[in-house]
Amino acid sequence: MEKDAAVQTLIVISIGPVQDFIAQARKTRDLWFGSHLLSELSRAAAEQFQKEGELIMPVLPAKELSDERTEKLPIANKIIGVVRREKPEDFVNEVHDAVQEKWKTYTQQAQKHLEAEGAINPEMWKRQVRDFVEFHAAWSGLSDGRSYRETLERTNQLLAARKTLRDFRQNEPARMYGDKKSSLNPGRESVLLESRYSNYARFGIRKGETLDAVSLVKRLSTWITADKQSSENKASFASVCDLAFSSFRQRLKDEPTLEAKAAELYKGLITECEPHLTMRSRVVHASKADEFDSRLFYPHQIKDFVDEHAYREVSGKKAATLNEVEKKELTSRLRRRIRSGLRHPLSAPSPYYAFLLCDGDRIGDRLKKVLSPELHRQWTERLSRFAVESRIIVQQNDGEFIYGGGDDCMALLPLHTCLQAVDELRLRFAELMRGEQNVAEEEPVTLSAGLVIAHMMEPLGQVRHMAQEAERQAKLCRNRLFVHVQKRGGGEQLKVGMSWKENPVQILNQWRQLYRDNAIPAQLAYDLRQLHRTYLKMAGFPSLASADGDRDRPKAELQNKELLVLEVARLLRKKQLDNCYMQNGSLETISQRMASFIRAGEESALARLEMLAEQLTLAMTLNKMEAGQDVDAN
Repeated sequence: MEKDAAVQTLIVISIGPVQDFIAQARKTRDLWFGSHLLSELSRAAAEQFQKEGELIMPVLPAKELSDERTEKLPIANKIIGVVRREKPEDFVNEVHDAVQEKWKTYTQQAQKHLEAEGAINPEMWKRQVRDFVEFHAAWSGLSDGRSYRETLERTNQLLAARKTLRDFRQNEPARMYGDKKSSLNPGRESVLLESRYSNYARFGIRKGETLDAVSLVKRLSTWITADKQSSENKASFASVCDLAFSSFRQRLKDEPTLEAKAAELYKGLITECEPHLTMRSRVVHASKADEFDSRLFYPHQIKDFVDEHAYREVSGKKAATLNEVEKKELTSRLRRRIRSGLRHPLSAPSPYYAFLLCDGDRIGDRLKKVLSPELHRQWTERLSRFAVESRIIVQQNDGEFIYGGGDDCMALLPLHTCLQAVDELRLRFAELMRGEQNVAEEEPVTLSAGLVIAHMMEPLGQVRHMAQEAERQAKLCRNRLFVHVQKRGGGEQLKVGMSWKENPVQILNQWRQLYRDNAIPAQLAYDLRQLHRTYLKMAGFPSLASADGDRDRPKAELQNKELLVLEVARLLRKKQLDNCYMQNGSLETISQRMASFIRAGEESALARLEMLAEQLTLAMTLNKMEAGQDVDAN
């Protein structure tokens, strides 16, 4: 059969692993590079597909193919397209080879750096990188007898069935038995030779850290991407310490007197370090807030700073300038100096940052209803635009964009911008998706988000797991923001779910401003919590909602809400807050706002009261954390 006579074939390709690979990260740059690498492997597949086939998802702009300097779209790990081939399997093999070749370019660069230091077991390295990429594909003919929607559904089912099968290869043992397991992926052995630690310490690998080949490819991302010009491949990537420090950095820039005080402290610390450490010029000569190494303002980060700079270059190798005892003594002196310097009016910076995960609601269900490749491509173009614009929004809010593959987004943000960023993301998503409903009666496309506020010393993998759970909670009801505050010192966790329909970010910002202005006392949130607990324990109150059967339940619930409105009003009168306005120029009092909140929504009266109390608690907690007042583990 000639090529022109070949039947059109719809091909769906999946590239992985995804979740586990991204999650295996100790540093923020590991996390970013894991998602970036998978995006680049998917890009290689899409570009190879486009040489002969017609892509439906993703849509690659022409400028990306012609200009290497262009900041490229993040690409999701699923490729969908149409090709005319007598043997589609040959075409799929060509795409697979392109993905493997792209992966090889990354592994070879990392291997080159490590082998030059004699730091790895090469045979074990070769085995681990060869078995890494998961490539699955399925295809179906696009015949006249079956619609595009039916063909796509059938092909996705075939792909899901293929993924249930695993490819097993004969195991090739390493150079020696009894090797230590990787600390980031216990399913693989460590390829590092412990005796060569001084040779590979400069790659940001801690002493005693055991890493497999795939994890090392992520850890060496700075060296792998050093020759790239794109801004997304920058040599430095903000750590969680930098992100936590961002709020403090902004405060210093807003107040020159405080910035001068911070510069004085910073200079004293550098002077203490100079005889013992080999520091970069930009670290030594920093004099403004934007230039400070954030670790020098956190006692618990000093050890990391000293370990990094306690080496000097000797004949192309790194040699230690301090032994372990000397490093410990220097670290103790620096910590004392920091604690002494971070006193009024300077205060301590916040050790907390935000981890964001968001995802479109029911996007998969919507895509299953598309009736043609053209409509499917239009969806893809809009989702691709959101991927690009979500990165811009995160960066404009001083955050670090980790991943955006269409309707989902992962990012790290400082406290002072995290709420604003997630609000901008959901508004932009709704705007881009407006008009994309396939049928008139469908509800508008929405975005659900999980936001975790965590201490910088919390393991990054655990924070990401908490963000996944927060996102899952948000998606249970859809179109929601779910915030989880995880304090380092333990104690009661704060978890608050809010519907986007109620504009929660605006409400939280108003409560936060009232706290900043000392217009409401901190005790108010706790009093509302106690009021909720009191009514929750009352035997008669919850039963009102079910009195006289289901028919009278709405009326009983309205009565419950009015009762709680009166109780809140009484509480505010007691604190002389009943006539206080929400803010200057507002026509709404605090009492009116709280009454409106309790009466609104489909939830029960007690649920609304609890939500109100939790929102005030969240607003107060964020203010304390941002100001560095909640530094129990600093």
